[in-house]
Amino acid sequence: MAVWRADLTLRLEDDVVIVTRDNQDPTFFHAPNYENHVAGVSGPLLEAMNVALDGKANDKERQRAEREVRRLGLELFEGVFGVADGSGNRLEDTLRSILEMQGGHPPTIGIEGQWYLLPWELMRVPTEVSLRAQEAYLGELSIVAGLVGPQRLGLTMDYEIEDKLQLVSIVGDQLKFVSDEIGHINQLNGPNLHPIRLVRGLRGGRSVERRSQNCEIIGQLLRGPVPANFLHGAFHSSTPAAGDAFEIHIEKRATLTSNDCRQFRLRVDEPNIAFFNSCQGISMNRWRAGGLALHAVTRWNSEVVVTSLCKIDDEQAAAFSQRFLDRILPVNGTIAEPIGLALYHERCRTLTEQGPTKLLGLSYRLLGCPARRFSMPNEMAA
Repeated sequence: MAVWRADLTLRLEDDVVIVTRDNQDPTFFHAPNYENHVAGVSGPLLEAMNVALDGKANDKERQRAEREVRRLGLELFEGVFGVADGSGNRLEDTLRSILEMQGGHPPTIGIEGQWYLLPWELMRVPTEVSLRAQEAYLGELSIVAGLVGPQRLGLTMDYEIEDKLQLVSIVGDQLKFVSDEIGHINQLNGPNLHPIRLVRGLRGGRSVERRSQNCEIIGQLLRGPVPANFLHGAFHSSTPAAGDAFEIHIEKRATLTSNDCRQFRLRVDEPNIAFFNSCQGISMNRWRAGGLALHAVTRWNSEVVVTSLCKIDDEQAAAFSQRFLDRILPVNGTIAEPIGLALYHERCRTLTEQGPTKLLGLSYRLLGCPARRFSMPNEMAA
């Protein structure tokens, strides 16, 4: 079974950036007060992204926000990649070398340690590093993957399905375009998929009994009779605090929190891949806040998670979700794409558009192995 390795791995430990590439010995870049600097820039950057992605913002507001995203993205890049090692070699020189070696194909960058929460995709790469005629976002030049906890070990490429893929979907009824999302989910079919299980029938209120019942309903759908291989979510959510704290709003007055999951032991035993198409599924502008994505990795056995770092527009996010799901799921006999490459392609596609969808793809973060893909029995036999 093929094991994945990033083309470039970056790790922050205290004030030292540890850089590894091509199985070479690591290089150390010393950067005093590094974490405070980059964390101070990322917050305003994500706030500007919220406006740029706001479907209610007028053209003038959105254009001003996009300029601010570019300005802060360049400042963040210079803060992260402008450091030098003991020999005077700059980290940006290493990135340029990686991009040059790939010959136009997107390299993979693995981010270890707490700074996987930074908006890496939004870093604005200058022309002398990007090797393009103009500045470009790091997310349109490379595939960035945050590597946390168990995701750092045994990063194999294929998720082999022995029989059929089982998808469980949690879709919030407060979304404006909930019917579009559910309609697309329900039409996903084919010989490689079990009938999709949709979470419904949750109870409103925050009493102990209601919260316990809701966790049990969700747990039963996740566990069986066939355990879920793929978790899909589309709902309003937030990351209210540091760590893996989260709040998601599913049905009317039915809210699920990280505390509920811990208190009522809502866990997922089967390894799975998760896509949560929701606002602030990770980070937002709170440093060290992994949110729903971190919870899925550490408590729901999710090997790969894709979700948004900031606020996203319901309509545009639903359209993005449909195209992304069609790429990564083996529907109607198709072969699934690697998740990181599928996300990269959809991100580059949105950058060619205008309006609130232009930067939408850059708001999504991937945790885990970007080369992971669903491999089906009929595909392996062939």
